[in-house]
Amino acid sequence: MRIEPKTFFANERTFLTWMHMAVTIGTIAAALLGFSGSAQRTDKPSYEVCDSMISSQHLAATVCIK
Repeated sequence: MRIEPKTFFANERTFLTWMHMAVTIGTIAAALLGFSGSAQRTDKPSYEVCDSMISSQHLAATVCIK
């Protein structure tokens, strides 16, 4: 079965849009968690590492989409 390039790229754009939204929501959630003060002192370094990884993925997704 042959898939036309128009259909393939439309699916890819849709997938990238969903990934962009998921990373954006994850970044916002991590930022809110970091600023909420509800995390214990011992948990903060792991949240900071996770937040920086999510932020870098968000930046990469933004650059790839545009």
